[in-house]
Amino acid sequence: VRSLNPEASNYTVSVKRGLDGARGSKTDPRQSVSVILDPQPGTRFSRGQLEKKLTQCGVPESSSEQGTGDRRLLAIYDEPNLRFSGVDEFIRNYLPLLTALRCLPGFEQGKIAFPESSLILNGPFTANSLKRRGLDWAKALLRDSRVFSLLGTPHAITWHEWMHRDLLRTEYFGRIISLVDEELRPLSPDCTLHVTQTNISPGADSSSYDMDTFFASLWLASSYIHAANSGRLASFNWFAFTDEPGLHKKGLIAVQETEQGYSARRRPVWHAFDFLLQNKRAHVAPLDCPPGEIAALAVAEQGQELSGILIVNQSRRNYEIALEAEELVDDGLYELRRLSADSPDRVVSESVGNPRRLHIMPESINFIELRRQAGQLRKQHAGS
Repeated sequence: VRSLNPEASNYTVSVKRGLDGARGSKTDPRQSVSVILDPQPGTRFSRGQLEKKLTQCGVPESSSEQGTGDRRLLAIYDEPNLRFSGVDEFIRNYLPLLTALRCLPGFEQGKIAFPESSLILNGPFTANSLKRRGLDWAKALLRDSRVFSLLGTPHAITWHEWMHRDLLRTEYFGRIISLVDEELRPLSPDCTLHVTQTNISPGADSSSYDMDTFFASLWLASSYIHAANSGRLASFNWFAFTDEPGLHKKGLIAVQETEQGYSARRRPVWHAFDFLLQNKRAHVAPLDCPPGEIAALAVAEQGQELSGILIVNQSRRNYEIALEAEELVDDGLYELRRLSADSPDRVVSESVGNPRRLHIMPESINFIELRRQAGQLRKQHAGS
């Protein structure tokens, strides 16, 4: 985690047998962290039990040190729309835990996130999914007077997004985030939006093709680009950081049980995740890039002219990108950095003298540093 140095992360305090089965780990206080308290439905805690477990995970102490946790979000129940038959049952279980949290030192005004649902628009992959839409549950919580009396103004809307397997389908992220923002902004003008977990497939479903090839890297980068282009998302996280042997084999780090214990290796998607973090900037800039096999994101630092463009070629074809900008400087060289199917774990850099005509390799993730704000991108097919 330290080597990646992410700005956001999330982890689950999973309660299987009261509080004795909970697990979690302390996190870097510089990060924006989502902590998911995940008890069994119907579980009740005393104040002392709840405070003890969250303290073990570094949550209350981090919250009090940071001024009631201005970089910490706490959610109650992991994917509740998979565990409760309807929103009324969820709220009945939710309110006692929310009340208990509000009595803890450091959480009187702490930031609470919900609904932490499986999907948000179409409902989870289960029976009666239309009655379990995360968006409807978020609206119900926002409108519930009992929740409002405990929370006041809500802080964050969080959910998990799965099962958009086609690379061209990743543009769905931009559309759904914009829709969620439009639906919930009137009810909570100041809440932030967070995709706290995402992966190609839900649950334990995974394949070696998905996870152990450059396909996952292209999928992650494309999804991130479309999510960021909405301009309305606060954080975007991959699930999971490591494999869970015998359960989830979809981590950034692959874990395998051996006679000596466990061995670990970084998957190609780890390097893509690192590449995106290394080339992240403070702001998203306007960009015109028609949908298709090329996905692009223009970024800029606050108060600086230096900007860059993240470009993903999802296809197995070469592309020539025509960059149009009002004040693009011709003199000097520009650096183009690239991960590709040919070098999935090694960044290749090259100097570009004319960024108006960029050659983009097949199946590649690229970032070019620019000196001016990006204008428009025009795609041209450049052969097979």
